[in-house]
Amino acid sequence: MPVALLFAAFILGAAALNGRVAALGTQANKDLFGSNGQVGFLEWAGAVLFIGAVMKTIDIPRAGKALIALVLITFLLADNGLFASLQQQIASLKNPGTGQNMTPAVAPGLRHSNHRISKATPFKTMRMRV
Repeated sequence: MPVALLFAAFILGAAALNGRVAALGTQANKDLFGSNGQVGFLEWAGAVLFIGAVMKTIDIPRAGKALIALVLITFLLADNGLFASLQQQIASLKNPGTGQNMTPAVAPGLRHSNHRISKATPFKTMRMRV
């Protein structure tokens, strides 16, 4: 639970730094409760819990597990554009487009990154005397 709270704090902090808290709230509302006739995540989670409770009550847990697996597969394969957006993201990785020329910055007095770096280090290893 503490890890989940830290993750939520990180997400909220990142949204606050980018000034996108309202957009995050709107998107979370759409995802949880659904919009435009689409079923939200809470309805799917409620269906899974209901199926599990009914199957446990009538004492056929194996059939309940299979039915829950079918509901989860349906949730993933529903026409939410999951695969279309996944294919779009993969295509954008293959064709990154024209971005800025990303040449590394070189501090004054230092050689360019193509040059060999000497093995000398500015720090010397010190032994502790006892």
